[in-house]
Amino acid sequence: MHMIRNQMIKRIPLDRIMAQGSRYALSRRFEPFVEQVSSGLALNLDQAGLLMPVLAKLPPNNSQHLHLIDGFKRYQWACRKGLSGIDVKILAQDFPDLKIATYLAHEHAGIISSTIAAKALFITFCSGLGLENEDLIEIILPAIGLPAQRSLLDKYRRIGALPQEVLSFCHEKSLSFKRCLNLTYHDRKLLAWLMGYRNALHLTATIFQELLDAFDEIMRRKEMSFHDLKDTQDISKILKDEALSASEKTARLRGMLRLLRQPTLTAINADLDKWRCQVEGGNQVLSIGWDRSLEYEHVEIRARITDMAQLEAVMEHLQSDRSLSAINKMLERLKA
Repeated sequence: MHMIRNQMIKRIPLDRIMAQGSRYALSRRFEPFVEQVSSGLALNLDQAGLLMPVLAKLPPNNSQHLHLIDGFKRYQWACRKGLSGIDVKILAQDFPDLKIATYLAHEHAGIISSTIAAKALFITFCSGLGLENEDLIEIILPAIGLPAQRSLLDKYRRIGALPQEVLSFCHEKSLSFKRCLNLTYHDRKLLAWLMGYRNALHLTATIFQELLDAFDEIMRRKEMSFHDLKDTQDISKILKDEALSASEKTARLRGMLRLLRQPTLTAINADLDKWRCQVEGGNQVLSIGWDRSLEYEHVEIRARITDMAQLEAVMEHLQSDRSLSAINKMLERLKA
């Protein structure tokens, strides 16, 4: 840290500073994790100006562009204000990336240590710098409050490799190490696809894990691919039904997956569907329903009528031998 503080400071034109493509852009990686505070920071900068230089490093390929390390918000403010240049503390080409990583671990300790997901993201960032495993284990892990263990490094790397939207979810929900690690054993495509419905579903950490487990079990049992399962008509219909609230969609999806996970329920519901068709018989005003989770043992009979003649026709239809036999079989099957 002392070596970084003592580096020379120069006024550098903004167009010579690489921010977007900088290999040290840690703060940009953490943007989805951090609440937007830019307006407050911009107000402070407007009032006081740039009191501290940003930190950058000379690239190894003799390029004229410096890689920005710290001070991205200040750099963005300077760009918006149309400044020609800013003060930059410049690190030499041969300045060790390990020292930069430990500096960032100290400067951003608040966000890095806040959740398991944030620690995993920082470890992934350090790995991307090309740091040796021994340095990651002996220096980086203790720097962020973790034991110096190879097995722990491997597990955090697994977590850091989760899709970005899933990692953000882990951070937002402050998921435990065990829960984050469990997510790494699910298909990445399934994780990303389900997280894509985050706004359409009521996803708590528990429900998210439940849905993943259900999809995995069904795909394994039925030897279905992820794409075949997600495109199943009943599942697709639930997810695309705009008339349902997030809670209603979630409840229906969970119910549907419970049916698919339990072959006995599926077989019973198939029998009930057969007898339902016998009762309804193409009748447009009559509908027969039941609890497809089979927790309740009753049959619901509904009729949509507009006049007394329709009522009389429905009652006559229900009292036919065919309808009474089918309804009786449904009730017996529900109570079996």
